[in-house]
This record gives sequence, C-alpha cells and structure tokens, in this order.
Amino acid sequence: MTPALLIQHAAGPQGRDGLRETLATLEHDLDRPTATIHRVVAEDDLVVVHLTMNGRHVASTMPLLAGLPPTGDAIGWDFIHIWRVEDDLIVEHWACRDDVGLLAQVGGWPPQ
Repeated sequence: MTPALLIQHAAGPQGRDGLRETLATLEHDLDRPTATIHRVVAEDDLVVVHLTMNGRHVASTMPLLAGLPPTGDAIGWDFIHIWRVEDDLIVEHWACRDDVGLLAQVGGWPPQ
C-alpha cells in the first residue's frame, strides 16, 4: 500500500519529501535544534502540538531568514502544529509560527 500523501497547508514544499527538506533546512540553519513541547491535545484524527524550537542561528538558507547574516545567537521559535492522522500516518499539516518573534531575535525585525 502506498502511504497517503502529506498535504502541507503550512509554508514549505509539499509531500513527505518536502517535509524532510524543511526539517533538513531547520537542522542546518538552527544548528540541530531541539523542541520543548508545552502541550499536546488530541481529538479524533487531529493532534495539536504547542512547542518552542530551540537552536542557534548559524545559517540563513530558509526563506524567512534570507539575507540576514547568521548571528550565532541562541533562539527560541514558537509554533502550534496541527496534524491530521489517517491509518497511523500524518496526512495533513497546518502550522502557526511566531516568525516576527524569531526575526526579532536575529536582527530582522523591525525591518530596516
């Protein structure tokens, strides 16, 4: 059986390969980030995760950071992810990210 497609409603490339690409970029730009999970809520086929990604800004290859010189500073980036699960696979993903909060930490906010 072919795994169900992953529909990415959040920014980023589509499908499972797209998710892998996004995670690799985060791994690269934020120097092997970790996640602090604040809460997980599950109901029916949905799982909601509130987390903070912690890392160090060492590169700016992701579109959000384009043009910003790496600071080397520690960052904390807040997210809420919503995952829809079907047959034990994630099939849809939505995200709300505090992009302004991240940009403020690395010198990209307010805009120059």
